[in-house]
Amino acid sequence: MIEKLNAVLDLFTRERPEWAASEVAQALAMPRSTSYRLLARVSTAGFLDNDPASGRYRLSIRLATLGALAQHSTQLQRVAHPVLQQLASEGLEMATLMVRSGLAARVIDVVEGPRLMSDVPPLIGCLLPLHASAGGKVLLAYAGDDERRSLYRRGLPAQTPATTTDPDVLEAELRRVREQGHAVVRGEWHAEMFGVAAPIRGHARAVVGAITLGGPRARVTDARLEALAALAVSAAQQVSAAIAERRLESAERAG
Repeated sequence: MIEKLNAVLDLFTRERPEWAASEVAQALAMPRSTSYRLLARVSTAGFLDNDPASGRYRLSIRLATLGALAQHSTQLQRVAHPVLQQLASEGLEMATLMVRSGLAARVIDVVEGPRLMSDVPPLIGCLLPLHASAGGKVLLAYAGDDERRSLYRRGLPAQTPATTTDPDVLEAELRRVREQGHAVVRGEWHAEMFGVAAPIRGHARAVVGAITLGGPRARVTDARLEALAALAVSAAQQVSAAIAERRLESAERAG
């Protein structure tokens, strides 16, 4: 049942927030009668809402509530959130927390800056390309060689005209990320978004996430990128230190 629940919930996206039972049956290659029963059970559990007029289903408010709770449920998110708030306030732009999710980067927390960004879609929960986002480049820079080669074999699709699509060029950039301790993007995932990112380190100095800071190109000029990078690096170091402190406290309690 869990696998079927996941399959159903995965169908709902920002681009397609509503589904009819017949469409679910076709998408999941199951009989219509099975899809009707499955959707009824998922709705009864409170994960879907059914519009009686159209008969179509959409995600319920219960999932939104659970998502808000899950957003702060992990140690990394709990530790990073106040740092993100401070970073967004100091940098005057949007701060995010990202982690690896397969061959993509997932945004698991977002703190908006004091200035509005109307052209950027909601990011919380989104998967962003490793090769075209600031946080993704940080995560990719510290990934293993085999993981990077796997990504390169799948191709590096252009998200905008500025996206790096040549593996050799990207490899050289990732070396600079490791040398400098931060990544910079200029309109590579979203043409109007410029930003920076820095690595968060966990046990044995392994990179467990990335903190980003960015905004529209009209504000995040080349003249500001260096200052924003310094803020992001400092924030990431704060989170890394807090994770290490909590690990030490846990070890002392266990001992």
